[in-house]
Amino acid sequence: MAREIHDSLGHHLTAIGIQLEKAEAFASLDPQASAQAVSHARWSANRALAEARASVRTLGPGSESEPFGLSRALADLVHHLDGGSRRITLKMPAGTPAPPRPG
Repeated sequence: MAREIHDSLGHHLTAIGIQLEKAEAFASLDPQASAQAVSHARWSANRALAEARASVRTLGPGSESEPFGLSRALADLVHHLDGGSRRITLKMPAGTPAPPRPG
């Protein structure tokens, strides 16, 4: 569990740092790209917070929270990156439980 928490938070914190650096670099050159980078950083921060909360709930007494699911996490990421345009599709190996459709 500690490794999952570390990997998840580490990934999101790295992504946030990179997106904020991009926003800073593009602020005067391409304001739209800069704003999009800030939006991506905000999304990663929200995901990190949600995953940290889920991990804490999982570790707590009498926990009944839903365990981390790779297929769900990938579906959320694809939905975020795609922006709902359905240009990106997620194909999981046979036998992998289908992730719920992002809302």
